[in-house]
Amino acid sequence: QHFRSPSRQPLVFPAASKEKKKRAPPRHAMKPPCTLTPDDYFKYNREFRLWLRDRHAVYFDQLPSDKARKYFEKFAAKWNDGRVDSKIYTMHQNLGDFDHRPAFQSSFDWQKKPSHPAPLHLA
Repeated sequence: QHFRSPSRQPLVFPAASKEKKKRAPPRHAMKPPCTLTPDDYFKYNREFRLWLRDRHAVYFDQLPSDKARKYFEKFAAKWNDGRVDSKIYTMHQNLGDFDHRPAFQSSFDWQKKPSHPAPLHLA
């Protein structure tokens, strides 16, 4: 038999909800300058490329077009919710402040030198 002192109350833990809770926008969320739709895929490509590179470490040029479109849908949803980094919202207004590293990458190996240079034929 277990005795419990009257002053000690049992610990009560809240039941975990199985419903998905809507995520509240983060504190740093800002109001986007406009609402994006899938039709803005080309118009906001520069901002999209930067977001892809910074957020997912993915280069736009290395994606098949169907995957790029799916990523753009995610980007547009985050943009419209105000959950994109503020530098991306303002980059088209103030080009001096945004990250100038390229948002695309070539798969060509620029450092590789040919092992056997082609012989020169002089006439």
